[in-house]
Amino acid sequence: MKHFLTIIFLYALYFQPLFALDFNDIPLTDEIKIEDVRVEKRGESATIRLPGLPAKPGYIPVLKCRMYSYSAGEGGCNYAARISVNGNDLGRRTVAGRKRLLFREDRFELNDPRFKGRFMPVFLTSTEFNLQFAPTADRADRQTTDGKGAQFILDLSDVIRELDVNTITFTNIRLYFGTPITLFITDASVGYIERALLEEKETPLLQCAQSSLVRQDGNMQLSVFKNGGFAFDGGNGEVLVVESAFGMDPATVSTMTANDSGNTSAVVTTIDNGFSIEKSWGAIKLKRNLTLRDGMLYWEEIWSNTSSEIAAVPFRHRIGLNNAKARVWLRGTPDVFELLTLDGNSTIFMESLQNSSRGFGIMLEDDISRLICGGNSAYGMAELYTGCFALAPGSSRKLFYTVTPVTDNGYWEFINGVRRRWGIGRFGMDRPIFWAPLIPASAGKTWAERVRNIFGGLGPVTLAVDPWIHGLGKMEAIARCANPSGNTEQLLAECHAAALPGVLAKLREIKGAVPGIKVYSLHHASMFCVYLPEFPNYRLFDSVVRGRDLQPYHHAGYDAAILKGAEKRGWAIAYCMPQPGNYSWYRNFELLDAVFSAGVDGVYYDEFGSCATKRDYSRYEYTQWDGFSADIDENGKVVALKADYSVLTLPFQNALIHRLSATGRGLLGNGAAVTADMNQAPIMRFTEGASSNANMPSGHLSHVPLVLGNYGDVNSRAGIMAAVRVALKYGCVYSPFTPTALHLSGADNFVCKFYPLTITELGQGVICARERIIVDHSGTFTWCGVDSGTAELFVYDASGNRLPDTGTVSVVDGKITLTCPENGLVIAELRQ
Repeated sequence: MKHFLTIIFLYALYFQPLFALDFNDIPLTDEIKIEDVRVEKRGESATIRLPGLPAKPGYIPVLKCRMYSYSAGEGGCNYAARISVNGNDLGRRTVAGRKRLLFREDRFELNDPRFKGRFMPVFLTSTEFNLQFAPTADRADRQTTDGKGAQFILDLSDVIRELDVNTITFTNIRLYFGTPITLFITDASVGYIERALLEEKETPLLQCAQSSLVRQDGNMQLSVFKNGGFAFDGGNGEVLVVESAFGMDPATVSTMTANDSGNTSAVVTTIDNGFSIEKSWGAIKLKRNLTLRDGMLYWEEIWSNTSSEIAAVPFRHRIGLNNAKARVWLRGTPDVFELLTLDGNSTIFMESLQNSSRGFGIMLEDDISRLICGGNSAYGMAELYTGCFALAPGSSRKLFYTVTPVTDNGYWEFINGVRRRWGIGRFGMDRPIFWAPLIPASAGKTWAERVRNIFGGLGPVTLAVDPWIHGLGKMEAIARCANPSGNTEQLLAECHAAALPGVLAKLREIKGAVPGIKVYSLHHASMFCVYLPEFPNYRLFDSVVRGRDLQPYHHAGYDAAILKGAEKRGWAIAYCMPQPGNYSWYRNFELLDAVFSAGVDGVYYDEFGSCATKRDYSRYEYTQWDGFSADIDENGKVVALKADYSVLTLPFQNALIHRLSATGRGLLGNGAAVTADMNQAPIMRFTEGASSNANMPSGHLSHVPLVLGNYGDVNSRAGIMAAVRVALKYGCVYSPFTPTALHLSGADNFVCKFYPLTITELGQGVICARERIIVDHSGTFTWCGVDSGTAELFVYDASGNRLPDTGTVSVVDGKITLTCPENGLVIAELRQ
């Protein structure tokens, strides 16, 4: 009976019109309830702290609440609230251009005969919410003809943090007319809704007509149309069609289409082995060069601004298979439908539904494209778009993509081809890095003895050891500074200097505890504890990151989580940019010298590269302009210029890598690379598994695509084995987390036996390397880079136990046959 009722409920949910769904009809997955909030006066705010909200494939994170302005009677409506998530005001549209307000129209009609036919907007100037004056939420609902006067379900996909902490701030903005009008928020929660609920109607598939403008190269054929669109026959049984629109709204009609009908304002000329297409939208001009060579389509776009003012360039490229749906892979996985930036693994793969081995891989080859472009998929098609690209008067920028036809092994053939072409995989790892390892107290045992007991038998390992070097002494300084009096910077420096020798001694002791062990220290390039009233006098102040309000950026959630109440007294964790000549740069290298003196073998840097997909400190700085990044409103107007943090800190990243390489030390960075030179730099980096499994493939263009093991069951050997297999399923390598070592024993354990590892090819459940092949399923495998030889087998069951007497196996003509236990793992290590 219960199952039957569930079916009836889902039927009703999917088949009634979206706007007919009532607030209480829409269930949230992983719902987090929020207590009722009231904000008494104009200008006052209430902030709610929430945990990280990991991405869930097929779902959208939302805020669900009812809001109204209190009135003893029912009295119309007015703009009364602003909602900010992690410092970002929620506007009428998301960064991707989708409607923010779900299951409700953007305008409403009051249930009052005097206002019949007069529709009022929910949003004013995009970020101000129009609320009902009412004594209760129920009464507020009934004041509109749709019965939803107080109901708000808001898409948070562009503003939430996947890890650590989120903040939601409700601000009362009602004008003061002598009597405060209280803002009420009730029935509030955060959770996820199924994306499928939002798909109201199908979109027509892309189709190309017959063209007279054709170029052939081997079995590849390029067709260009007078409207400026194009089609690419890859000789693999599939045809890719590309059309383009110009505008912020996802519903903007394509004007560069794959046919010759309608407006044929594009100018097409012949170039070597291809075509050049020119098209204008007012003062914005596009020159698109398409050429066939090297078994690929080279797709170059030169965007120019011919006006006398800075102008937005909100292009949208629609991509699909000719008259057929595709399975769309964004950034290495089909499990996500939208990404605000294609950071790290900057790819889109269009997989044929008729034959999963065939398809087309689109690679964003230049740095600017990788920084400004997002991607989404719907109805078997993809869109490559930007909503943050702007050009100075008279300037031009060149963007560059390649399209690779694939005939075998689908996405994996494509991404391995990119890795080879880019030189990814030239550098390997000789041993695992245990990040912030847990070393429990043990009666009668010294620190060195405890380290030796845990790690002495695991073979060659590296420990990235806490505490964080940059943050030493902050809590001691805060405790000593109950009444700040103009010396907080000096006090912080003194407390840091007092704590540093003990940490350096700890690093030296670990080095001496286990022969051959390597030690890394933990760093963050940007986070510094400051006392905000005195911060303008700090030496760091010249390098602080500033948000759109031009104020020093700090995140209320992080402040509270790290400072344990001191944030209420004016303390904060400020974010600073290390750039040549500023104090942040100097301080980072000064701390590097300190840990070098302790003999560390390398360093770990958190958020290295600083290109998060959300709009927060780790993407943008508003007192500088990089020449292409901007905030653009829904009408396509530039409202603020900004600079991408990953560009501003690139000199520091390169200088740090050079310094470490010159002294024979390593670097482990957090986050996938964004710029091309960082992809190829001789460093290791991981993505964080806790942010979602679908985030793991963002590291496919790292030399070793590591995934930090902060997900799943971290407190049992079987749980760690399951986590290892999850990473391997996504073509990635598990990187041990805090408690991992406590559940391992012997140098032949299933974590340490991944190394040494110099990767030659990735696959689903398969890692090929010069030294070994690792698989999570049985079969005959092509061992890329190994033609013949003998390999020793290390076979593990689902509990992570090595099976005895597994022997050796031969590699013949580059093939190896392996048998894997159910939910287990096989590592075949090549004998030298």
